[in-house]
Amino acid sequence: IELALNYFSKIPPSGSLFKDAQIQSANILNAQAINEKGEIDNIASEKFKSFVENRTAKYPELELEMKIILASFYESSKNYSEAIRVIRSLEGRKGFTEDHDYYLASLLEKNKNIEEAQIILGKIIAKNPQNASALNFLAYTYIEQETKLEDAYSLLQRALKIRPEDGYIRDSLGWYYFKIGDFN
Repeated sequence: IELALNYFSKIPPSGSLFKDAQIQSANILNAQAINEKGEIDNIASEKFKSFVENRTAKYPELELEMKIILASFYESSKNYSEAIRVIRSLEGRKGFTEDHDYYLASLLEKNKNIEEAQIILGKIIAKNPQNASALNFLAYTYIEQETKLEDAYSLLQRALKIRPEDGYIRDSLGWYYFKIGDFN
């Protein structure tokens, strides 16, 4: 691992592979920071966070990718509040996409901020009515809360028209039927 990091560090900022090398380095350091049991290695995690901080300060064009990796570190360590803070710091930046909003909604849902997640999912759907994942996710949150079940059903029907074979959508539909007591 150290050898790979050393090679990546030799790629100059003017090199065509510089950005990829920095992202790969961040991913390697992120992987070292949390072991297979999900435990945080404090020394490795500080090295990783310092790497991200230094690279984003020195090379602002790397900020979005680096901080998404940082957010995934916090998510893996179940520090959802910090992951949310990191993603929110990126909102409105060049390159921040619907996928990043979706990731933010998933973090909010994990952090039990369901209503905020639903608002973001609603905005994604308003901008892109064909986003089957967002339709399914919003429906699932309604089903879990046992509210707006008819809306959930409608959202799932729309999602199925877009991706009829999607197992996640079909699973949510099955969960809907279970929650309303339709066991057939």
